[in-house]
Amino acid sequence: MINPHNADIWYDKGLAYNKLGKSKETEECFNKARELIRSIDIH
Repeated sequence: MINPHNADIWYDKGLAYNKLGKSKETEECFNKARELIRSIDIH
């Protein structure tokens, strides 16, 4: 099972969407990765 709280996975998913030319999905994945990284920095 993939951990949905792993920022690296969201980033990699965003890279894959980017290669497919899916800019909306790319942005959503990168935003999720940033959100997770920020939540780690806060704690």
